[in-house]
Amino acid sequence: MALRSDHLARLGDVLEGPLRHLLPHHKFPPKIERVEVPDLDGREVLVVSVPSGNSKPYAHKSDYYVRSRTATVGMPAETELAHGLDRWETVESRLRLDAIDVVEVETFRDAAITVGPAAFEPTASVDEVLLALNLLDDDGRPNRGGIVLFGRREAFARHYAMLGCHLVAVDGTDLAEQFLDEKLVEDNAFASLRGAITFCRENLRTA
Repeated sequence: MALRSDHLARLGDVLEGPLRHLLPHHKFPPKIERVEVPDLDGREVLVVSVPSGNSKPYAHKSDYYVRSRTATVGMPAETELAHGLDRWETVESRLRLDAIDVVEVETFRDAAITVGPAAFEPTASVDEVLLALNLLDDDGRPNRGGIVLFGRREAFARHYAMLGCHLVAVDGTDLAEQFLDEKLVEDNAFASLRGAITFCRENLRTA
């Protein structure tokens, strides 16, 4: 079926919105630069331009892809193994998005924007931040990495009891039987780190 120039242009306008909505949920990078209808030697085609991203290799529905000359092909199993793509933190957590601490994510987003140019808008939602960090699975639920970094303790404690840190303070440099102070922090990585820093400040002695 042939399309006139004005029809093709309107098709580009119609497709741009759905593409911008659909693609972020299935691939990285999530941003579409532009949808245009250029004139190539008298032939008009619909072009969707997506910039190169930093989260390579790209994945779609848990399958990884690489460029081979002018084609995009599935990544060989041995290459996936070499890249260590099948990692513990990328596996689905089996927890829902409400297991994420919203304040923790927003604090991270705001800090990232303050430090320097970030991939987040000031109004980026929790799922947009997690998506940009590759912390959502194909169903829009947080993977294990998302839970480790931003999970709510009451939501993940029963499933991931090992998250957190055990802190002890001793007199001197040897690990004695008697501790000056001891604390078990069971929380996500950021909260655990803050707890550890506070513990050190309370127990470190200065000459």
